[in-house]
Amino acid sequence: MDKRTELTQEQVNAYIAGDGAHCPFCGSDQIEGSSFDTDAGCVRQDIDCKACDATWTDSYHLAAVIDEAGNVWDDTRGK
Repeated sequence: MDKRTELTQEQVNAYIAGDGAHCPFCGSDQIEGSSFDTDAGCVRQDIDCKACDATWTDSYHLAAVIDEAGNVWDDTRGK
């Protein structure tokens, strides 16, 4: 298959809205992630699509803190 290297904003929005469950290039659910790399407040993971051979990196950013009591604290709503 043709390996595309550029995404559109529409593809990225759909990928994020779908919680990263399908390839943003071809829509396949045949995607696999490698190990995680971490750096102060950010985690990155390389992802491969087995259907179209596309590769990309997912970036996860700190969004909340869960305390010992199980309360979730985030920067937009507080507790």
